[in-house]
Amino acid sequence: MIAGASILLIGVIGLALDGAQMYAQQQMARAAADAAAQAGMMSIYRGTNVTAPNPFGTGATPAAFTCTTADGRTPCVYARLNGFGGTTSDIVIVSFPTAIAGVSNLATGGVAAIAVSVQRTLNTGLIQVLGPSTSIVHASATAGLIGSIPDCLTILSPAGNAALLISNNVTVSLHNCGITVNSSAPQALTASNNVTVQAASIQVVGGDSISNNASVLPSPTLNAPATGDPFASIPAPSYSAAGCLINELITNNQVSTLNPGVYCGGITISNNSTVTFNPGTYILLGGGLIANGNVTLTGNGVTFYNTFDGMHSYGPVTFINNVTATLSSPASGSLQGILFFQDRNAPFGFTETFQNNSGQSITGVLYFPRSLVSLGNNGSIGHRNLAIVANTVQIMNNASLTVTIDLTEAGAPQELGIALIK
Repeated sequence: MIAGASILLIGVIGLALDGAQMYAQQQMARAAADAAAQAGMMSIYRGTNVTAPNPFGTGATPAAFTCTTADGRTPCVYARLNGFGGTTSDIVIVSFPTAIAGVSNLATGGVAAIAVSVQRTLNTGLIQVLGPSTSIVHASATAGLIGSIPDCLTILSPAGNAALLISNNVTVSLHNCGITVNSSAPQALTASNNVTVQAASIQVVGGDSISNNASVLPSPTLNAPATGDPFASIPAPSYSAAGCLINELITNNQVSTLNPGVYCGGITISNNSTVTFNPGTYILLGGGLIANGNVTLTGNGVTFYNTFDGMHSYGPVTFINNVTATLSSPASGSLQGILFFQDRNAPFGFTETFQNNSGQSITGVLYFPRSLVSLGNNGSIGHRNLAIVANTVQIMNNASLTVTIDLTEAGAPQELGIALIK
């Protein structure tokens, strides 16, 4: 009887001690799974999962893998840093789910989620008197890129009235996307004279001025918090000016096909000419891109990087006088979704112009962080998955801007955030 009581007492003490150990180990397992999932997702978001010495999660449908005890892949490293995966008694499994129950806004167009499962087999202590000699500690975590409704119009200028100016018989129709005006001026958003503006949301850091039969829906949220440049983290294209093509000029009814490359002095197309741009990146090293006078442009999977140097002065993008452009940005790669990319060191004071009966069917981002983008005089821009990010924007004089965002389409502009989902 005494012996039985002693065994029971030992078991109770063992239960308390081993229970405390298992609780501590369980907390460690949760921390390790959380850290590994979040670090892995951050690496995927930044693209270092591809460029790192130990790549992971590459390709359209990455296969799951089990970490080794000295694995250099990011999720494995962060699991070890948090106490799991350094010994053979641990199992760390990394997988890449394409859907997560209850999550409808997972990002599209790449690897959007990573799941990490950690497991450890523990040897029990005194609790063996009453039962098993081992126990299992397990935890899992899933992190994902979550897409929210993006902005189709982002005005970066922190000051100045009419940072976004919409006037004179203009229609702005933005479906599934919003407007953000970062200017803190009293009339940062100015809309007047028979204009119609409709968007999913309108956020203005400063104030607005809406007058003379202007309809702006929904009512702007004023005194909103400022947002940053949504493309600030994207590296600019690299290039060498050696052997560049000098001031490409296409005019007088020419029909031409251009290839990606460095164009010193830019590209000028005029007078009833037709140009097809083959897929790739076009470096406009000074001079910009000028299309003027009954010009037709087409290009699929293209990016125009508008830059300059000490020998080639910056020139803006100018589409005027009956220009018809059907252009789309790359659907993958480091420049995914970007059609025009302005050098972030370009001088202020230039205007990127889309005017005078010019009609653009554009898929991609017009990224001009240092310029005024002007759409006017019967000019129109519209298509799916279009966004304008500029220092300031003017839409005037019978112009129209029409955008529909389809977040299921590769290359669609998205506001992305990393979330620990479960």
